[in-house]
Amino acid sequence: MKRTCQISLDAIDLSGCSALGFSIVDWATVLGGLAALIGLARWVFRWQNDNRTKKINSFRELCRNLCPLMDDNSRIFNTFGPNSGAGDGRPKAIRFDMTAWDAIKPEIGCNNQKLKFLISSNSDLVPVDHRYIFQRWISHIDAFAAHLLDINVDYRHHQFPADVIAIVHDNA
Repeated sequence: MKRTCQISLDAIDLSGCSALGFSIVDWATVLGGLAALIGLARWVFRWQNDNRTKKINSFRELCRNLCPLMDDNSRIFNTFGPNSGAGDGRPKAIRFDMTAWDAIKPEIGCNNQKLKFLISSNSDLVPVDHRYIFQRWISHIDAFAAHLLDINVDYRHHQFPADVIAIVHDNA
């Protein structure tokens, strides 16, 4: 393998150099993805630590904290998501170029982790009649996070519970 890599390097074509069956490009993609995930995790943990000191005292206050994050996710999904309409004037259209969506999905993942932290750490404030939908929301967040780590993870059975939008907005 060392000889193959040297020949590839001399030819300025690293596609023939592969360790464990991965090309240099594959390894760069894997390492870049890991670096992005580590950066995202550090940012989320920093945000959580910064927000642990803020005490939320009511469901209304919780909803006020959830609203901007939820609205940002909605903006991202409606602008870049697979069924966003892509600004073509139709109510919904299937997007075929997923490049922008794939690049921005981690931002939704980051917002989702903040949402999950807020909901989980203040679950006692959620009225009993809304707890089931908030639990479904957490399940959606977990399934989407798994999808971000592995695009083969199918999260269709854990869709965002749209009813939560009205609950949060009506109580914010």
